Amino acid sequence: MLKSWEKCEHYESLKPVRKAFNGSFIVAGGYDREEGNKVAGDGNGDLVAYGRLFLPNPDLSRRFELDVPLNKEMKILFIPMILLSVTWIIHFLKQFPMNIV
Repeated sequence: MLKSWEKCEHYESLKPVRKAFNGSFIVAGGYDREEGNKVAGDGNGDLVAYGRLFLPNPDLSRRFELDVPLNKEMKILFIPMILLSVTWIIHFLKQFPMNIV
């Protein structure tokens, strides 16, 4: 099993899913600039989501555009960010309850 920060090649596994789904297809999971361009250029995804790269680089799109070095990931930040996200979601759901039948 791969760790969350280890790279893997998963382009081939996207093809059957992409063929079965006709809408906008967002891919995510460890892409860097080159890999994101490749998967989008090959038609295996319409959009590429960058999570871990975006946290230390809030100007990620500009850095990609200028092809400048990125700030390094700080894995220690992920746990507080996850907890903050969960806390925010709970607060939001309490403010705007939804009746799902």
